[in-house]
Amino acid sequence: MVRKIEKIEIESFRAFKDKEVFDMSVEGGVANLVVLYAPNGSGKTSFFDAVEWSISGEIKRISDNHRVKEIADIEKGHILKNKYSESPVGTVQIKFSDEELIKVSTKEIKGNRKTDYAEGKELYVTPEIRKIKEEKKEKSILKNILTHDQVDKFLRFQNSKERYDALKVFWDFNDDTGVFKNLIIIIQELENQKENVEKEYETILKELDKLRIDPNVLTELNDDIEKINNLLSTEEELRINLLTDKESEFEQVLNQCIKKRTQLEKYTINVNNRRNLLQYLIQNYNDGYKKQIHQKNLYESKFKIENGKKEKLELLFKKENKKEKKMLEKEGLNNRRTDLLFLIENYEVLKELEIKNNNLKNNKNLLVSSREKLGKNLIEIEGLVVQQNGLLNKKNKTLEVKTKEIEELDHLKLINDSEHKMDKINKEIDADIQKINKNTTDIAKLELDKKNYLEVLSTELTLLLKNNIAYSLPKEAKETYNDLINIYNKINNIDTKMKSYENELTLLKKLGNDINRIKKIGIEILNDSKKNACPLCNNRYISFDALLQQISQESEELVEINSLSTQLNILKNEQSNFQYLLEEKYRGFIESLNKEIRCVNQNLNTLEKQKGFNQLVYENKLTNLKNIEKDVKTKEILMEKFRLESHEIEKLSKLIVLHIEEKAVLINEIKSIKGSCSNLDSQLNDIKYKIKVNEEQLKQNNLLAEKILDTDIYKRYLTIQEDIDFKDLNKIKEKYITLNLNFEVCREELLGIESEIKKLKKDIGKQDYTNLHNNINEIKQESKKVQNKLNLYIDRFIRYFGHDEISEEVLESETRSLDVKINKVEKKTELLLKVINILSPYLTNTMKTNKQQERDSLKLKNEYLANIIDELSVIKEDSHDYIKEKISEVFNLSSVNKIFQMIDPHPKMTDINFKLDETVKDSLGLNIICENEEDSEAPILYLSSAQVNILSLSIFLARAIENSNEFNTILMDDPIQHLDGLNILSFIDLLRIICSTLGKQIILSTHDERFFKLLQKKIDPKYFLVKYLSLNSAGKLINQ
Repeated sequence: MVRKIEKIEIESFRAFKDKEVFDMSVEGGVANLVVLYAPNGSGKTSFFDAVEWSISGEIKRISDNHRVKEIADIEKGHILKNKYSESPVGTVQIKFSDEELIKVSTKEIKGNRKTDYAEGKELYVTPEIRKIKEEKKEKSILKNILTHDQVDKFLRFQNSKERYDALKVFWDFNDDTGVFKNLIIIIQELENQKENVEKEYETILKELDKLRIDPNVLTELNDDIEKINNLLSTEEELRINLLTDKESEFEQVLNQCIKKRTQLEKYTINVNNRRNLLQYLIQNYNDGYKKQIHQKNLYESKFKIENGKKEKLELLFKKENKKEKKMLEKEGLNNRRTDLLFLIENYEVLKELEIKNNNLKNNKNLLVSSREKLGKNLIEIEGLVVQQNGLLNKKNKTLEVKTKEIEELDHLKLINDSEHKMDKINKEIDADIQKINKNTTDIAKLELDKKNYLEVLSTELTLLLKNNIAYSLPKEAKETYNDLINIYNKINNIDTKMKSYENELTLLKKLGNDINRIKKIGIEILNDSKKNACPLCNNRYISFDALLQQISQESEELVEINSLSTQLNILKNEQSNFQYLLEEKYRGFIESLNKEIRCVNQNLNTLEKQKGFNQLVYENKLTNLKNIEKDVKTKEILMEKFRLESHEIEKLSKLIVLHIEEKAVLINEIKSIKGSCSNLDSQLNDIKYKIKVNEEQLKQNNLLAEKILDTDIYKRYLTIQEDIDFKDLNKIKEKYITLNLNFEVCREELLGIESEIKKLKKDIGKQDYTNLHNNINEIKQESKKVQNKLNLYIDRFIRYFGHDEISEEVLESETRSLDVKINKVEKKTELLLKVINILSPYLTNTMKTNKQQERDSLKLKNEYLANIIDELSVIKEDSHDYIKEKISEVFNLSSVNKIFQMIDPHPKMTDINFKLDETVKDSLGLNIICENEEDSEAPILYLSSAQVNILSLSIFLARAIENSNEFNTILMDDPIQHLDGLNILSFIDLLRIICSTLGKQIILSTHDERFFKLLQKKIDPKYFLVKYLSLNSAGKLINQ
């Protein structure tokens, strides 16, 4: 089935504030031709925008025009949705003849979204249209839409590039032109690079020729090499080759020189190191080596003296330490002896206290044992109490559940009819919503009326009368306004007449002045000649006096001036009267409008109160509804819980009675458990009392034990008994005698040690051990330093000479031998450096090396660029041929010429042809040529704007007819703006052929009422499937 557009619904989109339905159906099916007439600015273009945007997701005249797109991005806000509509979004719905449908809305501006210019939100899309959108084929609809800006673009083409860029939208969907442009740019850039590389290569070859070595320098270098070879010490050393004209040998000679120089540098470093070491040995022989030998001997004698003193001091320290230990031993023996004496003297008292303490301990053990038994009994009874309490809690919980179930069953009984209540209140809420909506609509209407009245009050009288606003006024004000219009029209008519009279009067006055001037001249001539013939018209009169009288008479023009002046004064008076009447009527008009505004304000207050009351009632009922809905949900839950069906509600009373009986049983069981718990509580309290008495007895026992332990004699006894067996008094006495003997021996030993210490102190005198020790360490350190210096000097001497026979004669002999070697090395090094300094810059010259490397690099780069250019040129040719094929596919020249010839815009140039322009820099151009058998011309230069417009229409129609996409509809926005009458007739014939024979649907718009009426005559709806629609200046459809 062929898919055509059957109906388009547009609401709150672009110029359409309210919903408009464009029905394309006619008797017998869907119209093949739909013509939409509308004045400029009333929504024609918005109609085509709606179709294009809903299917393709964009409006090309906005998206493709960078300036318009930039303004849209800056403006943001509502670009698609009508700004004056209260609806949050605009919607477009298109229904097709095969029942396919698409409905989309604009994006709502909220959150981060700043504009609604974007692809629409799909509200409903049928599978086929969905498939098209998913495959991105909706762009093909653009081939079937001719907007006014496309024709304007075609008319404004300045060159072939602009034409190509504008028309490539029909074929260049994958940016093949962009690829071709990039290829041209890349190839040109590569060719420029290749040319620059070749120039650089030639320049470098010339520079390398200038860098060759001079022959005189070569001779001088060979002389220096001979000298170097003569200085070599043995025949076994490597000889340096002489230089020849071959540059390839220069590097070998340079390497030999560098190698020899490296050997000499190593030898020189070794010799210099030996010379530095020899200088060190010579300089430090007298002031270092000999002086340090003397210092070493001096420090050794000092060390022997000080060390003897130190040994005696150390013996003294040992004796003093031994004395301290003996004193401690003596003190310990004395303390033990005193403790034993205390036990002997207080033996009987301590024995009695020990017996009492043991009795208290035994009593404590009995009390603790009794407490443990009571504790076990307490735990057993508490376990029984917990068990009974657990059972009691379980029964109480069961009782709570049962009580709750009884309450739920009672509640279920109460809410049994909640569904009925909910249905009733829903109906009441719907009625309240209708009342609120009616209030809102009435308030909005009154607000709009009030706004219109206030705008009228703020508008000047002249503007009010020029713009007919009668339709927006109340009845009384409308009558006054019509009177104002009539008076205003009369004033304008009078003003027009007055201007006409004033212009005529001005001309007559000018004519009268000219006539008076002529009369004056004529009278002067007559007075001079005294003839009876008129000097102006040659008519003869009876006499001179009769002629003079005739000339002196007042002319008809002067009479007419007087008449016009009189009429003008009458009109001014009449205009003044009407102006006064107009002002009086205007005051009455203002008063009636103010009266109407006051009335509107009263009605608004009344409606606002009604709306507020209705809103309050609605909210209360809504709250009740929520409570009832909760009851309904509760009922469902309870019915399910008690496993009741809706028809078993009569069982509810029996179920309640059963639950009450079960509750009574539970209450009796709980009473029994509570009695048992009371008995266990009595037993528990008895045991707790016994435990309390036990704890009190234990406390008294502990107090008596603490009293014994707190006595001084018993405290000291406890500290002593740890090391002594208190039971046997004889053993204590024996131990006391032994300790007395040990104490005397220790005292005698201590006296002997004190005597030895006294003797040592006398021998040493007042010598400080610390100072003595520091002196010895200082001598050791200084001696060590001297020895280190000596060892360093001796090590360096042995390292240099290989023996330790140090003498001044050995040093002087070695100095003379080393100076001879150094002189010889310096001469060889000087000659080698001279050769290297000439050859090395030549061979390793950065400029020469860089030039050679650059020469090789440029050669490779040139070859690489040539290969790349060849490859890209092949790709460019393939791309060029592909674009040619695409243009040939897109523009079927046969169809274009048929349509162009049907409209017949030019008597000679009847054929159209397309030619690619390859002369455009970095791009392609498209030339459209008008041809005949003899000549060809560029249409933009030789055709009129009407003929160019026909050419544009022909190309578009041919493209649209050949386009075999999913839509069989062609849309054209005001296509006849530049066509003359004859071309319009031809265009109408072409439309009739396309719609009747090709099976295409055409939807076009026009602002030309004559063209619209001519179409109705030429393509009569009685004989063709055609529909004519009209929009008024407000964008509203007018019934046809």
